[in-house]
Amino acid sequence: MVKLKKKHLIMALLVIIMMVLSLSNLANRYLWYDEAHTALMGRNVLEYGVPKVWNGEYLITTSNGNDFNDSLIIVKDGWVQYYLAALAELLSPLFNVRVCFVVFGIAGAFVLYYLSKELYKKESISILTMALYCLSIPIILYIRQVRYYSPSIFFILLTLHFYLKAIRLNKTKHWVGFTFSAIFLYHSLYMFFIVVLLAISLRYGIYDRAKNNIFKLIASYSFIFLGTFPFFLYNQIFLSNIGDKRSSFQGIENILLQVPGYLWQLNTYFFPFLPLFFICIIIWIKKKITYHYSNTDISHDDIKIKQKHVFINRSSFFLVSIIVINVSVVSAFSLQYATRYILPSILAGYILCAKILYKIISADRLLGTILTVLIIFTNIVNVSPYLAIKYLMPENLSHIDIIKPPVPYFIAQGNFITVDTTQSYLEDKLKLSSYTAQYLAEITHNYDDATEGIVKFLQDNAKPGDTVQGDDFTSDSIAYYTDLHVVNRLKAVTDVNDFWFTIYSHLPNLDKYMDLTYYPEDLVDWLVYLPDSLQAADAIKSTTDTSKYEIYELHSYPNSPFAADIWEHGFTTDFSYPIPIILKRIT
Repeated sequence: MVKLKKKHLIMALLVIIMMVLSLSNLANRYLWYDEAHTALMGRNVLEYGVPKVWNGEYLITTSNGNDFNDSLIIVKDGWVQYYLAALAELLSPLFNVRVCFVVFGIAGAFVLYYLSKELYKKESISILTMALYCLSIPIILYIRQVRYYSPSIFFILLTLHFYLKAIRLNKTKHWVGFTFSAIFLYHSLYMFFIVVLLAISLRYGIYDRAKNNIFKLIASYSFIFLGTFPFFLYNQIFLSNIGDKRSSFQGIENILLQVPGYLWQLNTYFFPFLPLFFICIIIWIKKKITYHYSNTDISHDDIKIKQKHVFINRSSFFLVSIIVINVSVVSAFSLQYATRYILPSILAGYILCAKILYKIISADRLLGTILTVLIIFTNIVNVSPYLAIKYLMPENLSHIDIIKPPVPYFIAQGNFITVDTTQSYLEDKLKLSSYTAQYLAEITHNYDDATEGIVKFLQDNAKPGDTVQGDDFTSDSIAYYTDLHVVNRLKAVTDVNDFWFTIYSHLPNLDKYMDLTYYPEDLVDWLVYLPDSLQAADAIKSTTDTSKYEIYELHSYPNSPFAADIWEHGFTTDFSYPIPIILKRIT
């Protein structure tokens, strides 16, 4: 009988906890619109073998017709998520469709452990990294969704792990693993593929080029090219007439605006680099002073060597480069601001955080343990710089301007960053919280949201064959959960003052495919609206012709946010949000 080591028991415990947290009450919330989009594409994969956006009745599009080609095959996103969704649909009689995605996220925990070990050769750092990942509520929220997040996490980690193994051991099996992992990463999300390959290439050019593996590296890159470039051409990602304005170069101004926001997000919700850096500086100064007085005979050259070893570490440089490249690339090429676009940075940040915590624990076990517990279960360490400002400099708050992180484009209505005073931010936005406690409350209670309310209402009140027209945020979910005829219209946006004009001012596919979604408006039986504000709700009700439509308001199902990113995720049903409005045509 094989004797289990202590590390194996800890790893097993962490994975079990992650499984319980990830799988508990998994089906309580209905698929929100992004998830429903992926699940619908999975159904079409089962029917056609490829991710087609049209099944003869319903058009699946998130970009107003700008995300598919003339063969009605989606070209905007990687296909791994759609084939994984297809597998989930096959297994749906046995499991919730989210289960397949959770499995990839949990598998990522093991890869992360071995990646961290490959980087720092320390068992304790690897265990710490795994703990930060397995107990991370933001990560658990990502892997519980039918989207590209969990397969991307898995293949990011696997690509990095196989590269480091291949560089160190130069074995063919590791180079093959690196090649296939990178190809699958491209087909998960090409933006992450670019970030990871750039970081790997930079590391090789600086640190790894002296090793006798250049030919195997070139061979791997060649096969990666063969496994990705044909799809790159097919998807026409580089052509502005296929991709919308959210995926083209945004200019220097957007980079300068978004980079601070993304760094703010990393510090506030994932990796508290500002307070940990400050603590490490204090510990380093203390150690340097102690070392100086206890070793008066040490040479100046010895000190320089030790300092160089501390500050120019190839593994830490590698992780930092991933963060820098990721944040820069996303800021340069994505108008839409979302923390899920920096998943490589988040994963690299957890390893760096574990490394720093290990150093702190080695210097002061009690302090390091307290910090680790606080980072995992609360946001106290993350927001401590803001707390310090709030309580140490209250008289100066109104005179300090800070940049708050930009909000998503669909919330900001084109205002991608806002500048406010420190006083306003600290008084109105800063909150101490435990995401662990909030999440435990979420998975142990029923959650009623707008999608569930809309679906249940239509299932109870609509007749078979009725036609439903939803808005951009409801159509896919209605099509997924009901057998009704759902109209998802392509819309010609011509008003230059309309926010969507900035996104869809050039629509090559609009004229070609308007007929796919054409349906006479006077024959639509149900109109579904999900207002984003109370003012919008009042406008819908005030402009509705009550001689033609009956108005239904779903008071028990507010539009509480069920977003992927932790900073906009609602853990409970929030009745302060507007409620869905459904109009029934009077026949």
